[in-house]
Amino acid sequence: MFLVSLSFAGTFADVISLKNGRNIEGLVVAEDKNSVQLDVGSGIVTFKMTDILEVHKTGFEESSLIRKKWLNNKLKAEAAIAERESQPRKIEIEQNKGHITIDALLNGKVKANLLLDTGATYVVISAKVAQKLGINLKKEKKELLLQVADGRKVKAKLITLKSIKIEEVQADNVEAAVIFSQTGMGDGVIGMSFLKLYNFKVDYAKNKLILEKIK
Repeated sequence: MFLVSLSFAGTFADVISLKNGRNIEGLVVAEDKNSVQLDVGSGIVTFKMTDILEVHKTGFEESSLIRKKWLNNKLKAEAAIAERESQPRKIEIEQNKGHITIDALLNGKVKANLLLDTGATYVVISAKVAQKLGINLKKEKKELLLQVADGRKVKAKLITLKSIKIEEVQADNVEAAVIFSQTGMGDGVIGMSFLKLYNFKVDYAKNKLILEKIK
């Protein structure tokens, strides 16, 4: 609530005084005999009438000024986030017998250790990983053939992952191929359907993958 109070500097807000001694600032958006709903800028909070000591309300002009401040603060916050996300990120990698592997979190719930392959058109995951994600491959209609490292062409299903997160870098709605055959690739591959979203380079000496989001 401290951040919300700062946004009201110089402008009066609606104030709900609670019986426990707390004062909550915001804008009353609805009320009835049982409760009051207060917009605090970051969301709407409902208070029971039995917990409220008093409600102090402002006029229309003050409310309009508050909403303008909220909007300005929101735009500034979004711009700061966008600027922060555009900065290059250094991702920890592992090198093993000429292969580079990266730990990733898929759809916010399944961890996977993926090979880095800049020659792969798609992110690729194994059927085992797809099963952990709860993906019903029978319902996926898009099929394709992928050529694997030994030259074989194997069948795959094309899906869309809700998200791929590597440390603090996250990409949403990324196309991925699910391979059914055993290919020796482990959990899968980080390919260009993810990497194309970034300017990237590998620092082999420091074991880092540097990702810079394309603006």
